[in-house]
Amino acid sequence: MTAWLQALRLNYPNITHLYSAGKSTEGRELWVLIVSDKPKEHELLEAELKIVGNMHGNEVVGREAVLYLAEILCLNYGRNKYLTDLVDNARFHLMPSMNPDGYEKGFAGDRISAMGRANANDVDLNRNFPTKYPEHRESSGGSDPEIENIAVMKWLQSYPFVLSTNLHGGSLVANYPYDDSVTGQDGIYTASADDKLFVELSYRYARAHTKMWKTGRRCGLSADGDNFINGITNGAGWYHLAGGMQDWQYENTNCLEITVEMGCFKFPTDDMMPKLWEEHQYSLLSFMEMGLTGVTGLVTDRNNNTVANATISVDTGKDIISTESGEYWRLLPPGDHQVTVSARGLESDTFTVTVVPGARAVRHDITLLACGDNETKSELYIRGRGKNLIAVLSFDEIGGEAVDELARLTCTGDFVIDKDVSLMLIPNMTNELKGRLSDFDPAAVLIISEGIVETVTFSVSENEPRLFDKAKMDESLLKALGNSIECDRKLLESKTALRVDDLQLKKAFELGISIGCDAKDLQKKAATIGTIADMIKNELIKDSVSEFSVVPSAHPGDHFTPDQMILVTNAAVAELQRKECVQELTHGANKFYLMGSGKPPYTLIAAVEKLNCHDYDTISPFKLLFDEAIGAVPELDFVIVLATGGMKVRYINDTIGIGKSIAETYRANHDLMKSTESEGCAKGFPNEKEAIRAFSWNDNASRMDKSGVDHPADNLDALLVQIGCCYENMASGHLYSENQRSMKSVLIERTRGVRIIGGIDGMTVSVDHMHKSLPLLRGGRRFIPLPNGEHLVKVRSPGGQMHAQFAVVISDKHPTSEKFIGVQSSNMVIITIASILMIVCCTFMCRQRVTSVLNRRGFFNGIGSNHGFERIPLYKSDDEDEDEVFDLQKL
Repeated sequence: MTAWLQALRLNYPNITHLYSAGKSTEGRELWVLIVSDKPKEHELLEAELKIVGNMHGNEVVGREAVLYLAEILCLNYGRNKYLTDLVDNARFHLMPSMNPDGYEKGFAGDRISAMGRANANDVDLNRNFPTKYPEHRESSGGSDPEIENIAVMKWLQSYPFVLSTNLHGGSLVANYPYDDSVTGQDGIYTASADDKLFVELSYRYARAHTKMWKTGRRCGLSADGDNFINGITNGAGWYHLAGGMQDWQYENTNCLEITVEMGCFKFPTDDMMPKLWEEHQYSLLSFMEMGLTGVTGLVTDRNNNTVANATISVDTGKDIISTESGEYWRLLPPGDHQVTVSARGLESDTFTVTVVPGARAVRHDITLLACGDNETKSELYIRGRGKNLIAVLSFDEIGGEAVDELARLTCTGDFVIDKDVSLMLIPNMTNELKGRLSDFDPAAVLIISEGIVETVTFSVSENEPRLFDKAKMDESLLKALGNSIECDRKLLESKTALRVDDLQLKKAFELGISIGCDAKDLQKKAATIGTIADMIKNELIKDSVSEFSVVPSAHPGDHFTPDQMILVTNAAVAELQRKECVQELTHGANKFYLMGSGKPPYTLIAAVEKLNCHDYDTISPFKLLFDEAIGAVPELDFVIVLATGGMKVRYINDTIGIGKSIAETYRANHDLMKSTESEGCAKGFPNEKEAIRAFSWNDNASRMDKSGVDHPADNLDALLVQIGCCYENMASGHLYSENQRSMKSVLIERTRGVRIIGGIDGMTVSVDHMHKSLPLLRGGRRFIPLPNGEHLVKVRSPGGQMHAQFAVVISDKHPTSEKFIGVQSSNMVIITIASILMIVCCTFMCRQRVTSVLNRRGFFNGIGSNHGFERIPLYKSDDEDEDEVFDLQKL
């Protein structure tokens, strides 16, 4: 290899340059050959492209392909117009072997072995980069970065690389980030911010290959080979890999990289190489040409100085950083894209670029003006790129000066807004800007005004965040800005209310903020406004549920066997909290997680075991646990207990009379439980073999609580679901998928009934011929579960007199009554105890509340079957590929 590279350098000195990126463990050079019209220097705005081969030492097709490509580029320069154009307009960095030590240990004819895969220290270099999730690191990746990886990381950050491919062997597919999933398990489609672009790049490679692009079976990891749609795959959607080069590179550089598996043989014999090169040559050229697309340009200030480290943000995709020379290159999928360029101390600017398929990069230079200059004063500013949209505007001069100052502070970096917030700042709100404000579609609008320091809410009540506390907000505002009693109360003037109403933002929370009567301490006032925007963001997101359907760690049951479940539960809780899906509540020794809108009915979901498996003939011993939950949330009236130790359902029907119907619903929707009258587990209590039966809080079971202490839990109906045998594999191990339909049906059934609101303490409610009346709970409200049909509801005052009675009709079409005074539509709260199987159910409801699409993006089968393929045709035939299928069973 070294001799070949030296020969190319000597024979083509005008277009080649050979250098070493570092040394291997055994002292071999990590050679890189540059091919370009000016190989020894970086030309302004010329894209730097690279190919890395032989990262796994015994996977040598990539090594040979890089050498072939180098020769093809050199031989054809000045002779072939297409190849000459590539060499003139890009600088190719070609590293044939990242693992020369491993290569020396490999052998020709090796199809599947690991001989020579690792480096001289027996470390897999494609598991040895710093990981996004350190706990996912595999033992083959070692603990500290190897000398090869240290050299390559330094190399990757020394050049402004735009596009790269990493060539491997062992299957036939183009693989794109991310390789590492949140859970660290296989088969979980884990998209990057540039997922759509990566799909296009990968398909570009696969489509130019003679066979790769076809949908169908390939050689690979499984006994019958792998199946790939269109010859491409998301890395983690295929199998999990922590510490890989493409993930580290995506997170830490501007470069986009895919990994290509070039064929079933890892180390083909010499006679096979020409055919393999022929199959890949057009793929490599077509893929690398994509590095010349998108948008490129220079970032300067108004004095024509280059702006280094400017941030280039796009509407979809990660941010990139300009070079020391102010250059940027941003690959983009076809279509219109909004690009924002920003730098500390300079005013950001935004432009729209149209990317045409097959066209070279659009040149767009941009000049950024200094923050706060008179020339830079604008009628409108956008700050931040978060998903929580907040508008800040003013109708008067003093308020406008404060908004202008906030624009300056957020430009210079003296005030940093929350990363999850986007601000639209309008110092002087005019009719001409109403359209821009409407298009922005803010969740909240802050109206900044002169006047006595206070806040005024203009929103209708349903737009006001449930957690918003005006008194506390005013108290904080006064502490920050002081009192200003001599001022007028401008926000209370009717003309102000009319102007706010004229904005026509019917869904936004509108909050007026008076900041005093003078322009003194503008910086403090502006910073206070920014802080309030961040506070409002927190109140908005805590009052809503975000979609959670594609976050892998939210569903450990899909990806973990029961014995692994304990290892991921805590990570799932943290992920749910990060996504604002649950709220932690500590009461006594236990932690609870609240989810939902805060309206009845209230359900406790609890897993009652961790490592040990038990059969149950009672759940009375858990009364103390349930009492603790009721102490935290007194409105609880139903509990779902999840456990193993059998395949059966038990219910307590003592108080509100729904335990039996809920149990029957669960069993009817569980494929394994509904098919038998007996539980099917060989070991357990001999008298507990029925698939479904009743329990009681007052049973005579040997383990029941006989203390005579009154328990609030005695007023709960309950459901005990045992979802797996202790010692037999009756269940398939896919606990979430087996119980998903049952749990969903049960939680929907919980909403069937009537909600009473607006009562007072001491009132009771009864329905039809209920054997006893139920008290209204905290806040004078109660949810009464009811079957389908017409029911007479009676509400009595504390003295027993009839306060109100009315009829409600419950049906499948209208499961929750909304027809009468004091009745609202159903939104449930689920409270869960931090334990293993709790997370499965808690997570499911988070998703069910938000979306009815339970299999978005192929999440449950691990294949992103339709994701990102809007423009890509699907091909089903792969008959020509059968000679490439690698069947481990035949070896």
